[in-house]
Amino acid sequence: MATRTRSASAAASNTASKPASTKASRPAAPLPAASGGVGMIGLGIMGSAMSANLVKAGFKVSGYDPVPAARARLTKAGGTACANVTAVAKRADFVVLSLPSEAALDAVCAELAKSGRRGLIAAETSTLPVSAKERAFKVLAKAGII
Repeated sequence: MATRTRSASAAASNTASKPASTKASRPAAPLPAASGGVGMIGLGIMGSAMSANLVKAGFKVSGYDPVPAARARLTKAGGTACANVTAVAKRADFVVLSLPSEAALDAVCAELAKSGRRGLIAAETSTLPVSAKERAFKVLAKAGII
């Protein structure tokens, strides 16, 4: 992800011409108990590679996979293995899904929807049909997950 920076003088000139506001421009999303880290659900070939790279980049990564060896690989890479999808959702502000099947996507989204994490950001990266992704989006959106 690319980041743009501005010079201190440009930033100062923008703030100097605008009065300080006492109200936030938009309300903060309710994310109780989040650590600000990234969650990875599905720690197969792609999920484990993404997790390892996120850890190397300095992110706090929590993850879940039903396969114990996959969770062990995450721990070895420096991440935190969780016991289930809900535990990942409670530790992260952003969750990446990398799943092997439509059935797995449906199950994970149902569990995320029950997690109570309105405002959680989810990115679906699985190689699945668009119809499955649209179905997942509807389930998550209904629960307030972006």
